[in-house]
Amino acid sequence: MLGKVGAIHWILSLWILLGASAWVAAEPVDSLHANNYVNDFAGVLDAATQARLNDLCQQVDQKAHAQIAVVTVKSLGGQDPATYAVALYQKWGIGSKGKDRGVLILLATDDHKYWTTVGYGLESILPDGKVGGFGREAVPLLKSGNYAGAVTLMTARVASVIAQDAGVTFENQPQLAAPRQRSAPSGGFPPMAVILIVIFIVFSILRAIFGRGGPGAAADSGPDCYGACCLATWAEVAADTAAADLVVGSVAAVVGADLVVLAVAARAAVERAAVGRE
Repeated sequence: MLGKVGAIHWILSLWILLGASAWVAAEPVDSLHANNYVNDFAGVLDAATQARLNDLCQQVDQKAHAQIAVVTVKSLGGQDPATYAVALYQKWGIGSKGKDRGVLILLATDDHKYWTTVGYGLESILPDGKVGGFGREAVPLLKSGNYAGAVTLMTARVASVIAQDAGVTFENQPQLAAPRQRSAPSGGFPPMAVILIVIFIVFSILRAIFGRGGPGAAADSGPDCYGACCLATWAEVAADTAAADLVVGSVAAVVGADLVVLAVAARAAVERAAVGRE
């Protein structure tokens, strides 16, 4: 009996210890205090990287009248990264008061999470899709443990957009590879588009032969739904707006107005996918 009690006591003690360790590893927003543009609370950035990014952020502040804050922490303590970043952004008052021209780049190393919060004053030039693209571009660096490279990439991309909008240039800006561009359309049908058009033709023939169940019957949404799924899938994979126009025209000519609606919807999905990958 005493042995069981001792075992239970040992397990509870270990559980409390682990919980306390997790709590210590987390950095609550209230405990963080800025000492520069770059605040490496996780201790993953070398001195040279911090100096280089602090210089860049200072130029952004002085020349473009915008502020970029870079923050690394070990853990968010289970909080959502967006919520954590917004709370920290507001606590530190990033961006000029009344103009809100600020950006907070947050990286939680142990949680493998990152987030970029943009103030209202910069949202027109740094929308969610664009800053999200910067983050996705940095993912390979994060996966390899190159935190300095990832933070440098995201900061430099944001600074470049702000500089271009303000019509200024920054000295000693990190040299980065050009963002990956979508391949130019070849002018012909991509293989997936051909397959989809064949599917639409087959469906239209089947509807012509078997009908929709007679007068008064409920509309058969099966082919339309399946076609929509195919189009949406292709849109996400291809992100080729010119090819999408070809699909819209072909569907209009072959299968009639009802599926043209689906094709137009797919065209819109293509545009959204293209913007998200810029």
